[in-house]
Amino acid sequence: MNRVVLVVLGRPAAAGACLAAAGIAAARLGGARIVGMAVRIDPGSTIMASEEVLTSERRAEIQRQSDALIATLRGAFDTWYAANDGDAEWVETEGTVEAEVARHGQAVELLVTSAASGPQDRAGTALHAALLDTQRPVLVVPDTIGATIGRHVAVAWHDDEPATRAALSAMPFLAAAERVSVLQGGRAGGKPPEVPPLFAEHRIAAEMRLVAAGRRDMGRALLAEAHAVGADLLVMGAFAHSPFVEAVLGGVTRTMLHTADIPLLMRH
Repeated sequence: MNRVVLVVLGRPAAAGACLAAAGIAAARLGGARIVGMAVRIDPGSTIMASEEVLTSERRAEIQRQSDALIATLRGAFDTWYAANDGDAEWVETEGTVEAEVARHGQAVELLVTSAASGPQDRAGTALHAALLDTQRPVLVVPDTIGATIGRHVAVAWHDDEPATRAALSAMPFLAAAERVSVLQGGRAGGKPPEVPPLFAEHRIAAEMRLVAAGRRDMGRALLAEAHAVGADLLVMGAFAHSPFVEAVLGGVTRTMLHTADIPLLMRH
């Protein structure tokens, strides 16, 4: 079966990093085909509840902005493609970001998208649609990345379904990694946890790291530990609770999506 890595491009500042990360991921997946996708926004979907009609002037302005963004993203893709070997193609779609990501993302091996830079960022919409509507693993990429992704993989472990699904989705990365660290929350000074059976079952040599949050929230503590061990990829489950509960009460997923500066491989 042909494997596909879908790169959802939205912010020009992150396009190069997303494409570079997709190239690394495609190699880990045995030479998967890369599809770079940009969504052209339907002007009609931008009408706010307080507006009755979309004027022709406003429609034309939205169209110009969309054309300029698509052209910039296509330029980034073409530049990356010219410098890299491999199977890749460019796709443009039209509609809402969430609908197009859900429609195209459900049949791929992996989605790649950038972290959101703010609450109005289209990347945030794409990211949440990728995580919640596709049921596929998502590689969340910061604006800049290092030379490697997956040489040292950290896994944020909690004995629940999202963490298990994320670890299983990350097996191509874990199997190829030079080092795997499993980060599990616990009390400071407590007994080091044992390596979860899942890793031994898949013959992944992993070392356990106890992470005590202390006065920090667990998301920041996990990220600090990932940096401390030198990980270049952090694997974790996403939204163990409902997104609404996460948004109201905080949560590791929410913290990571707003603060992580290393690539995250996430699975809901």
